Amino acid sequence: MAPPPEIAIPSTSVSDEGSGKPYTLYNITLRLPLRSYVVQKRYSDFSKLHEALLQQVGALPPQPMDRKYRFRSSVLR
Repeated sequence: MAPPPEIAIPSTSVSDEGSGKPYTLYNITLRLPLRSYVVQKRYSDFSKLHEALLQQVGALPPQPMDRKYRFRSSVLR
């Protein structure tokens, strides 16, 4: 049986894409037996996923999602 995939968020980076207002990107690493992937997502992406899952499942998750203000310290000013 193949080992389960490993998912981690080992680091963050800061981007502004020319908008002038920096924001945090979370570098998500997915390790599979033969490959690894890294994708970058913003807090708003996690928030949208959370809302979609709440609508589909109709129940609160076992652990509530952290609020956005908790992550603000990861953005360098």
